Amino acid sequence: MASLPMRGLHNYIVEIRRAPNKQSVRARIQKELAHIRDKFSAKRISRYDMRKYVCKLMYTYLLGEDIDLGHIQITNLMASTEFADKQIGYLACELLFEGRSDLVLLVTEQMRADIMSDDELFQSLALSAAGTIGDETTADVLTPVLCDLLLKKKSLPDMVVKKISLCLLRFFQINNTFFDLDAFGERFPFLISRASPSGLMGLISLLTTIAADDPTMFEHLVIDVIGVLSDVLDKKLSSSYIYHRVPAPWLQYVCLRFLSLYTTFEDSAVKGHVERILTTILATHTDLAEKNKNTSYGIIFSAINIVINLAKYDVSRNLQNQSITLLSKYLRAKASNLRMMGIKGLRLFVRECNVHSEVEASFDDLFELLHGDDPVLVKSAVGLIYEATTSRNVTKSISVLHKFILEEDCSTAIKKDIAFKLTAMAETHVPPLVYLDTIFDLITHKKIGDLLPESVYHRLIVIVSNTPALQTRILTYCVKLLQRPELNEMSLKLSSFVIGEFGDETVSASSVLESFEKQLTTTLSDSTIVSVLISLAKMLTWSHDNISDRVTKKIAEYLDHPSINVQQTANEVHVVLTKAPELIGVLFDSIPELDMSLLELEKSEVAVTERDMEKQCMSIIKKGEGSLYNNKNIGVEAKVMFSGTECRLALTIMNLSAVDLTDFEAGFSSNDSVTLRFYNTPETSITVGESIQVLIVGSVKSVITKAPMLGIRYVVDGEAAFETIMLPVLMTPFIAPSTLKESTFEVAFPQANLRSEQQYTCTETQFEDWKKIVTDDWQIISGADKGDMDLKMGAIVSFDGRSAGVLAKAMFADDKLIFEVKSRDEIALQVVNCLHF
Repeated sequence: MASLPMRGLHNYIVEIRRAPNKQSVRARIQKELAHIRDKFSAKRISRYDMRKYVCKLMYTYLLGEDIDLGHIQITNLMASTEFADKQIGYLACELLFEGRSDLVLLVTEQMRADIMSDDELFQSLALSAAGTIGDETTADVLTPVLCDLLLKKKSLPDMVVKKISLCLLRFFQINNTFFDLDAFGERFPFLISRASPSGLMGLISLLTTIAADDPTMFEHLVIDVIGVLSDVLDKKLSSSYIYHRVPAPWLQYVCLRFLSLYTTFEDSAVKGHVERILTTILATHTDLAEKNKNTSYGIIFSAINIVINLAKYDVSRNLQNQSITLLSKYLRAKASNLRMMGIKGLRLFVRECNVHSEVEASFDDLFELLHGDDPVLVKSAVGLIYEATTSRNVTKSISVLHKFILEEDCSTAIKKDIAFKLTAMAETHVPPLVYLDTIFDLITHKKIGDLLPESVYHRLIVIVSNTPALQTRILTYCVKLLQRPELNEMSLKLSSFVIGEFGDETVSASSVLESFEKQLTTTLSDSTIVSVLISLAKMLTWSHDNISDRVTKKIAEYLDHPSINVQQTANEVHVVLTKAPELIGVLFDSIPELDMSLLELEKSEVAVTERDMEKQCMSIIKKGEGSLYNNKNIGVEAKVMFSGTECRLALTIMNLSAVDLTDFEAGFSSNDSVTLRFYNTPETSITVGESIQVLIVGSVKSVITKAPMLGIRYVVDGEAAFETIMLPVLMTPFIAPSTLKESTFEVAFPQANLRSEQQYTCTETQFEDWKKIVTDDWQIISGADKGDMDLKMGAIVSFDGRSAGVLAKAMFADDKLIFEVKSRDEIALQVVNCLHF
């Protein structure tokens, strides 16, 4: 039966292995391929030589070489009536034809003929090749043949049943249109009753895959699968199927996978059988698992997953408690795999079955696991503690985790994870005062504070702003905090916000200012510097100390800071302090209290203000695209493009609701500055999960002082809904009107996204001379400057036969002229730079 050893193949492999370098290997391969090509071109070649040379091609392919010959010879070997020929032919087909649909077409008919034959060996070879290749070509040709064999033929060898099942499983995942599910449901009881353990593995694996989409069609087979499990657990199989004292472990696993598709059973008898089987499995495999039998781990965890699925509906309380007790026991096991399985199983129970009190009994074991050497195990234990914590045990959980996070052997990654979970537990389960103390300690700790994400700081700020009772307490904390010689950045940001926002006459502003000045001498991030500068300005709204000059001087030090954000903040604050000090109380007043808690704020739909919509439009225009509008029913994505005075908008409107949106209509609000129209007629309905495209074109006639609005009407779940959406055409090219008012300038200047800023030293006289020159080209906006030390200007710049609008601000301060120009047109900006700088 088996072919004799091939001496030529052996010698070829030895020579390749003994080659001294890659060049020698390459040369030997090319020599052999040339030799094989000559042999295949000969008129006659023996079967032995054909097998030998095909084997050489397979070995060469495994070395990484592309094989472009021998395809006909492989096909001839597959068509032979000798097993030795077919064996080599099918092996080469699996290896060399996979992923080559053009070559697979050459052999599909031969596969079909061998599968239909009565020779078990030929059938097995063909089925192995078909399952290995498993592409659309083989699936389309062979699926009907395999279904007929499995469903209609009275008897098939066990090995053939197994291979047909596994082939069909592969083909079902590619194309399931040829599968008659009703016929499979009727035939499976007979097949299961006749199959051997190896055949059952293939059949039940196929059954699980087919039943995944609609388990109710195959619920009548649950009792058959339970019968298989019962036979396995009662050790009715031959000893050849026992692996490490576990009877047919892989068969048990595939049976449990099928049962996991069901969350409830209408037949009480079936439910009773399932519960008895699960109880037996948990009891049988417990001792084996504790003896480090890996074969038992998957079986136990699969059984526990079924218990969790059923626990949502109708599993017995005893079985649930048995599973939890077993998993809790595994937390104390020596094997890491068992401890991990215990943690994962308990986490699933907590998430799905709300058994916090039962898991709470295992907290001491979980706390012990924190000191283990396996970081994955430690992180998983922290996750279980976090999920199982309730208001009853939160104090103990926070205390243990807080102590653990300060230990030297706790890694940075674990510290970050624990720190965030501590803040979440405190926010969810403890009173506000305890929450404040807990989070404040974390933020201000020198080893932990910098590990916390920014979201922790923002959450604390929101909650404190929403809870007046906490504001005095945290203000006291922050004033004392500033007396420390060293602070982490998050502590400094928190202190600056709290003192600026909630400070009062009880706070010594001079002392606080001195502390801030010291902190500003250290290396800080841009966002922290900005926070401190704003806090200094806010202090002037409540301080009775004479610190105005000191604050102004400190802020002036950052007017030329390398960071644009710091520089911009410093300039804005400095202008207010020096030019309009009476506006400090208005511009830096306290933020209004929030009227909902943080968790409610996250879950609620916050009303979108016109200012919010304007910011969103600005962002989209700068980036060219982005999210324009979202609520529970619709989401709107926008792309925008400008060309001269023309604008084009492409809106994608998505249905985010659970029902179809019907009677969809859209229209524009009237606007004298821009003319808009629909390029295409919007569709009248949007199905669930789908979207429609709306194209809008427009023409800008003058400065857009008020953004156009898109009105949308639709019906959702029988009720009419209306949405008003601001369109991102604010930043269209500036076109100077005949008269330019200051209010028009304040609207138009922030809308231009191209910016040029120049600074140079000059005297006040030089500044006055410069003003006289530019007034010939620019339209000065009267009443915009105070003391004639700054200017706001607009102009039309002509170039290349076309014109574009530009706006400018000029400010003279500290012997420096700061001239800032904005425009939508880059060339216009360059022209202005050439003319005036």
